[in-house]
Amino acid sequence: MQLPPELDAYQLLQHTPLAPHPDLPFKPDGTDPEKPIHRLGDYYEHLVNTVLENYLQPTDIKRNIQVIEDKKTLGEFDFLYRDQNGVCTHLECAIKFYLCTGDGQTLDSFEGPNRRDRLDLKWLKMRDKQSYLGQTDAGARTAKALGMLPDRRSILIQGWLFYPFEEMPDQPALCPDIAADHLRGWWLRAADAERLCDSEPTQFQILQKPHWLALPDPTPDALLSQEKLAAVAQTLNKPILIARLTPDLTAQDKWRELDRGFIVPDRW
Repeated sequence: MQLPPELDAYQLLQHTPLAPHPDLPFKPDGTDPEKPIHRLGDYYEHLVNTVLENYLQPTDIKRNIQVIEDKKTLGEFDFLYRDQNGVCTHLECAIKFYLCTGDGQTLDSFEGPNRRDRLDLKWLKMRDKQSYLGQTDAGARTAKALGMLPDRRSILIQGWLFYPFEEMPDQPALCPDIAADHLRGWWLRAADAERLCDSEPTQFQILQKPHWLALPDPTPDALLSQEKLAAVAQTLNKPILIARLTPDLTAQDKWRELDRGFIVPDRW
């Protein structure tokens, strides 16, 4: 998303990795590292936390701070952190995956896989409500009690946008609020899944949360042939994210990601 400089956390974290780096071990606070986190948002926040701690090295950082008044939750600070210059920032962040169902020129063209979420609604909520939490009476009291009253507010939205398969890889006409270099993929209906097999040889892998953020790990057991993919598509009752794989010419019997996208039920 295009943001005013004072709000744009991407300018600060523009090299944020979307998957754990070997030098940045993923060890969620207060959890067993051996137990995976299945909520994509929680997983993403842990990655952002790791980047903040290892690259910005704040002197203090708080996360997921609920603002409660009269036993009612009014909101939550994703992050409050103080940099080495003593400046305290309220950071709201989100990882999102949206399918383009319109012409792509407006934010309401992009819907979540479950069709209960839309990019324009999320964007307005983050910009006009969530990022202002520290400026409400209850939010300011909560932050001040922690010694973390924000001096500035910032927003970070990352993720993928998926376009109808027939429009890929052409550049669609985009809303100017969307970064031109955003990550992109395709989507199509189950009845059209055979179109994914136009290039030979091809294998597929279904990506499960939270691995939507990472490169696929194409072990033999995880690979789907064209025939197996067709069988999965015939019984599909909810959208699935898959990676399309092609042989890795640098290593024998290895596969690399060609692209990725959603297959949705025919009635989606």
